[in-house]
Amino acid sequence: MSYTFKDIPNSTDYKCEELTVSRWRLESVKGNGGNVKVTKGETESQAEVFGIYANANVKARPEGTEVTFTNTKDDYQWFNHVTSVHNVIKK
Repeated sequence: MSYTFKDIPNSTDYKCEELTVSRWRLESVKGNGGNVKVTKGETESQAEVFGIYANANVKARPEGTEVTFTNTKDDYQWFNHVTSVHNVIKK
């Protein structure tokens, strides 16, 4: 899945993170340029957030900035193979 955010204000600091979703675990986070910095947070718990996020400086690169979250399924005990969570980009 992918989503393109349009018409967001240019800012030097957008924090992007993906919330925990049942049966899935975060495998990697990467940006597509020097204006994206991936940081591992202080927490080791995945109860609230993964603890890994990306800071994107959209002002330095107003178009074409990308952050990619790759997840892998780690619990196959449930019947369906899809689940979703509402991710929000905040300034």
